[in-house]
Amino acid sequence: MAMNKKMNDPGFVNSQYQDSGKLNARIRLHQECSTNPYGWHRWLFDMFSFPDKDRVLELGCGSGDVWLENSDRIKQGRDLILSDRSLNMVAQARINLEETHYTAQYAGIDAGSIPFISDSMDAVIANHMLYHVGNLPETLAEIVRILKPEGVLYASTIGLNHMKELGELMDRLDPLYSGYFDLVDISFSLENGEEVMKPFFSDIRMHRYTDSLDVKDPDLLADYILSSRGEQLLPEKQAVLDILRRIMDEHGGSITIHKDSGVFTARNPQGMAGVQDSSSTCCP
Repeated sequence: MAMNKKMNDPGFVNSQYQDSGKLNARIRLHQECSTNPYGWHRWLFDMFSFPDKDRVLELGCGSGDVWLENSDRIKQGRDLILSDRSLNMVAQARINLEETHYTAQYAGIDAGSIPFISDSMDAVIANHMLYHVGNLPETLAEIVRILKPEGVLYASTIGLNHMKELGELMDRLDPLYSGYFDLVDISFSLENGEEVMKPFFSDIRMHRYTDSLDVKDPDLLADYILSSRGEQLLPEKQAVLDILRRIMDEHGGSITIHKDSGVFTARNPQGMAGVQDSSSTCCP
């Protein structure tokens, strides 16, 4: 009995990203257990190629980790707008970046209806968020509309084998949750991302990031699993910890989880007929 929800299910998305609590639990596992010493946010920043004075919009900024972890490389002068559907996330991003003394604008924005005029952005960043939007073609059309003709979209995502070992762990925790972490319903993945974007961009390239998790702390993994449960109830944390410890003992004290993530760079946006202009109201 598969219990996984689609990653763009509105109820699931709202439960996961109402604030930064659950996201932070998942980020912590990656920060402390990743085997690639060159972290994801540093690598992703390397993929960005736009002048310091360009106007850049990030959709689904979360708690601002891309910019926080690259604060030593950010130069003042860029017109950077960090946005998210969740106002709590936007507030957390503002708090986090205050420590860096970097000047940015912050806004609550639904990616399906972006309140900026056409041809107004040099770059749009969508970091692990396009698979959460309810209407992906509508969102991509909006991104194309606000991008300048020479603009670029940086859209990161995961592959269908990303963290597949979690599914095996869920079988051990409770057979009812078999398939909970399956990604067969993901609308924007490394496998299908290029095809999805073809109607909107004529130059699309994909870059993969190599990494895995070497997990020795069952608490970190338990917090990750419990943070991802959506509306379903899993066993209490102590029960999860007991099972994870047994599994780790069976594997010599650690669990290896393979990751599969990357980013698409999409250039030459192709305007979509019938897209209505929106006025810029959120960010003066």
